Amino acid sequence: MSYDITYWKRGKRCKLTDLQIYESLSAGERVAGLLKLPSKKILQALVARYPDFKPTEKFPLIPTANGSIEPSWDDYHLRFDFRGDALFNHAPAIEELMARFDCPPFDPNYPDGYTDEDRRSEAAFRDLVEAIDQPPQPPGSTDRKTRLFRLKLGLSDDECVAVAPKAADVRQLIGDLDWNEVGGFCIQRWEPPRESLTAFGALPSANDPDWDCITLVHLDAKDHRLEYEAQSIEEIQEVALAYLRNGPGWRTLVKWNAR
Repeated sequence: MSYDITYWKRGKRCKLTDLQIYESLSAGERVAGLLKLPSKKILQALVARYPDFKPTEKFPLIPTANGSIEPSWDDYHLRFDFRGDALFNHAPAIEELMARFDCPPFDPNYPDGYTDEDRRSEAAFRDLVEAIDQPPQPPGSTDRKTRLFRLKLGLSDDECVAVAPKAADVRQLIGDLDWNEVGGFCIQRWEPPRESLTAFGALPSANDPDWDCITLVHLDAKDHRLEYEAQSIEEIQEVALAYLRNGPGWRTLVKWNAR
């Protein structure tokens, strides 16, 4: 399963829609009216950002912690195929990098770009995060949960962070996420033992039939990995809430598979 995002620069002579451009490029066809990209400089920037990326290899890959990014390109476009959780952790950084070369992203899941409803949902989501956000307590604080937990939205270090989220907030945040689209969150323990609970994926939908579950992943301080495939939002909420309570009960809620 992969998720692709493609970049190009449109010239004035290009008469095709973005979706038509994407379909033509995906079929290996040349598209009249696209501007030539500074491919060499872009690849150099990618290597600077990802030193393990070797553009001259036959099948160049950008390895990530729990996935990979497969770039492909010619003089007129670059495409990135994200696998595993690479989409959530690295797509924002690549979008920022490509913006330096005036290349906007095209996501085939949003062929018309973000709608007003998408923007309203995102704004409401960020408002909720800001409403529950608060600075961490000093080490001597008696509010142990405030010191221990933070909630990362979108699985990226660049996203908003909610510190010491309350149970009702977490339930609402998880319920408000559009699980018909690929998405997720991460709950981190930021004092020893450093552990995390990550959720990513999508529930069955006509929009993305390749995804049929949400994968919950727990990593402990020694990188021991437990995985579980959740089939409902309610399962995700219960595991996340039990995990936030800092008790052993979360391990017994579902049948975890060790990896």
